[in-house]
Amino acid sequence: MRTLITAALVAGALAAAGCEKKESPKPAANSATKSLGDAAKGVTGAAQKAAEGAKDAVAGAGEAGRDLLAKGIDDAVNAANALIEPLKARAATASGDGKAGMEKVISTLQEKIAAAKAKAGELRAASPDAWTKVKDGAQKAMDELLSATDSAKASLK
Repeated sequence: MRTLITAALVAGALAAAGCEKKESPKPAANSATKSLGDAAKGVTGAAQKAAEGAKDAVAGAGEAGRDLLAKGIDDAVNAANALIEPLKARAATASGDGKAGMEKVISTLQEKIAAAKAKAGELRAASPDAWTKVKDGAQKAMDELLSATDSAKASLK
């Protein structure tokens, strides 16, 4: 999954860089940011669907459910991480309230990524018999991360 995300981001950046007019640096930067953002949205959509599918499949899946939920959280984290650079690029070209808003979206997303990673770690560390005790917290962290990812994607439109 990480390879797919990296490949999509690199392909989007290369396509954006190779297909642009070089008249003005600012429009080129905006266009490259848009192309990178579009590539990230496509990749994050697939990762997000995988994460949501994992969450649905976990109910009653036993020890395999623990691993499936942890993988779903990893997919959600990868999807969110793929949005960070396009968001930072957009924030760099924004000003005033727009810049402050983008920085808030980035900060929130980074906080949710950290929380989800921590819950995934707790989940993996839990014994096969005790993982259900951390399952609800892990699912909540993933839900919050998916929600923050949706908000971040909306801010790139």
